[in-house]
Amino acid sequence: MSNNKKGYEKSRGGVFNSIRTKLSVVMLAGAIIPLIVAVTVSYSHATEKATKDAVGALEWQARYIQSEFDAVVDENLYTIKAVASAPSTIRFMQDPDNQEYRDEALTYLNAIDEGLYDESVTVLTGPDGMQLLADKDILSDVADREYFVQAMNGKTYVSDVMITKATGERNVTFSAPIYADGKVIGIVQRNYNLQNFHDLLAQEAEDAFLVDRKGYVVAHSKYEISPENEDDRSSSKFMTSDLAEGNYTLDTGKGEKAIVCYVRSFKTGFTVVTTTDSKTVSAATAESSIIIIVIGIAMAVCTALIAFSLAKSFTDPIISISRAFSEMASGYLVKIEKYRDRKDEFGQMIRDSNAVLERVGDIAGNIKASAEKIEKNSDQLAEMAQQIAKTTGDISEVSLTAGATPTADSMRELSDAVSVLADNAAGLREISENLNNEMRFFKN
Repeated sequence: MSNNKKGYEKSRGGVFNSIRTKLSVVMLAGAIIPLIVAVTVSYSHATEKATKDAVGALEWQARYIQSEFDAVVDENLYTIKAVASAPSTIRFMQDPDNQEYRDEALTYLNAIDEGLYDESVTVLTGPDGMQLLADKDILSDVADREYFVQAMNGKTYVSDVMITKATGERNVTFSAPIYADGKVIGIVQRNYNLQNFHDLLAQEAEDAFLVDRKGYVVAHSKYEISPENEDDRSSSKFMTSDLAEGNYTLDTGKGEKAIVCYVRSFKTGFTVVTTTDSKTVSAATAESSIIIIVIGIAMAVCTALIAFSLAKSFTDPIISISRAFSEMASGYLVKIEKYRDRKDEFGQMIRDSNAVLERVGDIAGNIKASAEKIEKNSDQLAEMAQQIAKTTGDISEVSLTAGATPTADSMRELSDAVSVLADNAAGLREISENLNNEMRFFKN
């Protein structure tokens, strides 16, 4: 029986030919494929939403910084306008050699600069472009500066980034005209220290910068800019665009992309730019996706175990039935002991299979008993035929010796009949042997 069982196991083929494996794979695929699709869609949606949120946050940040910048501009323009209209300023500009007027005007300028706490300097400049009064030792000729020309033409003006002649520092200059009797008699200028803009950007944003009308970076949140490392962004899209605000995606050249948002100030024409890279945007998405993937893997493992267990519960009864019939094909009638108490269709299959095996066993037993009986009767019949033949032969010889011809003829006919009977007995014996040979197939 063990050899037959090994033959049965061998005939089942490899692991991948097993219905258990196929059923497990199908069930696992039915769970994993939707999970993969769900994770993919979720990641794509999360990435898209994260990008939109990042753009929204950057736009809000750019507008906020732009409003803060405009507030600084407004404060400085309001200040220089107040200085330009102050009586002490007008008296000094009309009579710059008067020491009393000079001291009075200088005291007022010092009070203004100290009150703003921005380390910037307010200067009074004459109509010829020569600076006349400031809380500093060096006064310069600024007649060639655009801010001087614009202020002398009666305009309040904000300059682009420039290097001051007195200190060599990078500044933005605010300027306003000084009027007396309806004429411009000079200007008030305030050289604003760009370190203040750097501090503002660094406080409000991780990666943001401010550019002037020409495209030079005024200040950057990440680093300070000196006259030696000027940053020209005049060819950037936010400079060439006609839009006052917008956003776009930029390839950084490092296998990553950056999101750029910009807002242009209506007051100055300066542009506030905020940026972030795709790695930063996708970091939160990737973190949440990793959590989803880990949970998905755990669910997949649980699904695999459940699928294998369920497939095993399906295939084990089938395997038992198949093995039982394989054993029957080898001549063994072995009833299935397992799974008979199951209440499902597989339990019914086991019980029906056992009923078939039991019925086949009964039929085989009956056939075997009949074969044995036929064999026994054929032996008796053959023996009887032999005895009759012998007796008939003896009688025939006696009758022929005595000259009894008719009786001899009758005996010969009887002898022939006995021979036929013997032949029939031999035939029955042959049938019995064939039945016995067939029934030897059922060994149990």
